[in-house]
Amino acid sequence: METAKANFILQRIYLKDLSFESPISRVSGEMLNTNRFDIDFETTVTKLEKNLYEVCLNLTGKGIDEKDETIYLIEVAQAGIFLQEGELEQELLRKVTLADCPTIIYPYLRETVDSVLLKGGWPPPTIGHVDFTATYMEALKAS
Repeated sequence: METAKANFILQRIYLKDLSFESPISRVSGEMLNTNRFDIDFETTVTKLEKNLYEVCLNLTGKGIDEKDETIYLIEVAQAGIFLQEGELEQELLRKVTLADCPTIIYPYLRETVDSVLLKGGWPPPTIGHVDFTATYMEALKAS
């Protein structure tokens, strides 16, 4: 008996939306230091056609100084188009789009954040690895 094989294939990755605000101008290198970088992620999935999906990884990041004030705000929506070949069970499709696809998109999003912050005059934060599969599994258990 032959088992059906299904694939979820990346077609392209692109920057969907970008916003950067730096309300405090960086006049000198000593003037302000980023004490921390607060970050939130959100993943949205849009079915474009029968077997074509857009997965968008959204990041909102805030640079916070020693006085607990926001010194910059960055919002990035990095997206990918994925083609589904073959049949996937609904539960597996959900896991692929909410855990596996964001894992593929994440390095591109991180590079965009680094580049924008450098161009804005700020040192890029160290944004470590994010385990989207673990996050998905935790959300699944909570629901």
